[in-house]
Amino acid sequence: MGVFVGLFLLILIFIGFAVGAAASSSGGGIPTVPDQAVLRIDLSGTLTETPNEVDALWAEILDEPRPLSLYELLEVVRAEREDSARIQTIWLDFGLVDASWAALTELRAELQRAREAGIEVVATSKVYDPKSYYLASLADKIVLAPAGSMILNGLSASPLYIKGGLDKLGVKAHLVRGSDNAFKSAGEPYIADSMSAANRLQYTELLTGMWREIETAIRESRRSVNDSGWANVLTKQPLLNAERAQNVALVDYLRYADEFGYPEDRVISAADYYAQLSESTEASTVVVLMAEGEIVDGSDPDLLADYDFLEAVEDLLERSDVAGVVLRINSPGGSALASDEMHRGVQRLTEAYPVVVSMGGAAASGGYYLAAPADEIWAQPTTITGSIGVFGLLFSGEALMHDKLGIKTQPVATHPFANFPSLDRTPTAAELAVVQASVDRTYARFKEVVAQGRRLEPAVVDSIARGRVYTGQRAKELGLVDELGGLYDAVASCADLADVASYRVERYRPNIEPWRQALRDFGVSLRSANLDAQLDVLRLKIQRLGGIQARETLLL
Repeated sequence: MGVFVGLFLLILIFIGFAVGAAASSSGGGIPTVPDQAVLRIDLSGTLTETPNEVDALWAEILDEPRPLSLYELLEVVRAEREDSARIQTIWLDFGLVDASWAALTELRAELQRAREAGIEVVATSKVYDPKSYYLASLADKIVLAPAGSMILNGLSASPLYIKGGLDKLGVKAHLVRGSDNAFKSAGEPYIADSMSAANRLQYTELLTGMWREIETAIRESRRSVNDSGWANVLTKQPLLNAERAQNVALVDYLRYADEFGYPEDRVISAADYYAQLSESTEASTVVVLMAEGEIVDGSDPDLLADYDFLEAVEDLLERSDVAGVVLRINSPGGSALASDEMHRGVQRLTEAYPVVVSMGGAAASGGYYLAAPADEIWAQPTTITGSIGVFGLLFSGEALMHDKLGIKTQPVATHPFANFPSLDRTPTAAELAVVQASVDRTYARFKEVVAQGRRLEPAVVDSIARGRVYTGQRAKELGLVDELGGLYDAVASCADLADVASYRVERYRPNIEPWRQALRDFGVSLRSANLDAQLDVLRLKIQRLGGIQARETLLL
């Protein structure tokens, strides 16, 4: 079956290449940049952190526009600043954009620099929500459709607590946290019906700190909005129709698309502009190594897996052209063991090159574990970081299996702990004590990693750890972050540490062709036609999605 699916996809890909080649030979190709160009950036859907060559491949096969990642958009906007003789206007064409606040902060800063270089920025949309308006607010002109609307209602978080549902199923969660990890809240929804005081406190501080940054940026850009009008919107009338949004000076014009469009021959899409950018030929290279996703053991192209990460480290250590490495982290954490393995990889990189961390939307828990050894750590004020803590989570379904399903195991064992953990019984106090000891050892190791990497006193680390989450701004105040800024600020700092004036920036790419990766995304391996092996891979992915797991997992 795997062979047939693989052959079908290969045929589809080759047909796509043939169609693309035919289109190119009949006069297609990369569009040129017109004079006084209007560069259109489509901001709708999910703004991913990392470029996806597979998505680019499918877009080419299907002859569809390719969505750009944050990394690519940053490159586009930076290139435009040097191309102001041709680029007159940046047109932000909004739909509903889904991105982290830190990603929007970073893109906003680059767009502001483009404005300062003399490029006009215009934003258009039918609907503005808090995220799209945060980005649009820096524009010279903000346009809203006459029948459109805007919602500005602040920030909130509503974690889903599922203990009651587990109780009805007859399943019980057993959460084991580091001994003082009151703020380590990832497992809390499984054992409680409501939010703890500690968790409510950290959520409140996190959201308040993030909103402070967002509100300050919007108010500085839209100085025509008075204090009373702003307060009224946030506290009394957060949903505004187009006319009211204009009356309180949140938007400048009410226009339909055909009334505020640009001549087609002047407009170039961000994807087309990106395609015509040329790579630098400088000898020295600052490599951007992406570390994105949940941290897991082994190999997985869709997650941050230790085996894949360490392979990238080995590749970089063997190269002679690398002057420095920027480690871009966007991860909420995951496996404690994998985090420690990758931490060692970062240590090895620091022994060979300057290493600077650039934090994305989140670099928390295991994500911070990776960052600790770096020479410098940069973050956005709205980055979510910290969460220096550990937990283990086990599930038992004694009531479900015994009372509801009538299923019982009859264990026979040689030693007291041989049958631990087991799905159909509650762990004993002695068994939970074993897990607690393991969690505490891992937590002590985590704090040691932070103290050594950040050159902080152990007592200081102990006081700011405990699983507590911080904004990038607060983390800087506490010494967990060195500077506030984006990816290219980190790149420039890395080049300074490497003492290179001229360099090129290269995003590290694993040596996997896009067509081969496309097959892997469908669960098809070209190395084996063994159906059982394919099913084992699929089964492992399903287990990672969650559910009742009969195993101990220590998570950061």
